[in-house]
Amino acid sequence: MLLAKDKRQAVNTAVAGMSQRLVPLMVCAWLFSAILGQYMRVSGMIPVLVEFLRSLQVTGGVFVGVTFLVASVTATCTGTAVGTILMVTPVMFPLGAETGANPTLVLGAILAGGAFGDDYSPLSDTTIASAETQGVDIGESSRVRFKYVIGPALVALALYVIFGSSGNAHPATQAASAGPQDWTRVLMLIAPALVIGMSIMGADNILAMLSGIVCAVILGVATGAVPLNQLF
Repeated sequence: MLLAKDKRQAVNTAVAGMSQRLVPLMVCAWLFSAILGQYMRVSGMIPVLVEFLRSLQVTGGVFVGVTFLVASVTATCTGTAVGTILMVTPVMFPLGAETGANPTLVLGAILAGGAFGDDYSPLSDTTIASAETQGVDIGESSRVRFKYVIGPALVALALYVIFGSSGNAHPATQAASAGPQDWTRVLMLIAPALVIGMSIMGADNILAMLSGIVCAVILGVATGAVPLNQLF
């Protein structure tokens, strides 16, 4: 506005831009996907998956490849690459040292997996913005994007597995194995899967995200994955 000769016009133009449908849609996407992502984080689903990896004794390059897949799934379910990095890194990076994985490639796998999942996720703000501005259905946009990114993702996965080993494993004290009841936390994946499925089938994106949140609340309370004192 400091650079505008007609400041009234500058203000009116800004307001006109903010009044477009895309803006509240983006705000809702940020809010609702953040809520769903928070439920996924609080549920402790990722640590349970880590315990599963420990039980399989996944090591070296295979661990780096699995890290890529975990980051990809997390980003697809939450629609955020940055959030994925914040959720996955503290869990997978330390474990990589135990398994003899190359630490640099572990971080690279997390970054790449986050970018891959975020690129085609119907929950991603970039997917929503690009689809809405071009007048394209969000679910259709996700399907088309997936066709383009799955090829490079498979190549990256193969290279992570081949070159991901450091050859130096440093076994740490094994954490207590997750009990049978802990595995029910993985059921939380049903919530984002519902959102993605509804979006791809053509349902309204806001309705899909709200449905996912309700599903996450029901699953979280029913399985005890999301404590009632953290529900709100």
